[in-house]
Amino acid sequence: MSLYFVGMKDLNQHYRRLLALSDEWKVVDVDLDLNANRVIVALEHSGGKLLSAETDPRKIPHPE
Repeated sequence: MSLYFVGMKDLNQHYRRLLALSDEWKVVDVDLDLNANRVIVALEHSGGKLLSAETDPRKIPHPE
């Protein structure tokens, strides 16, 4: 079995592509916790105004 080391910059780019983020978004940190079966991805937004589910005039339903 061969192992491939992925640097943090490459890993952040991987998650940015995996999540199909636009250029306004930047992955700044990835916390992979295999024991808890979770990945926490920290993002920064450099674009314009953001809307929350409560304030979005389009009222897109969000799954629970």
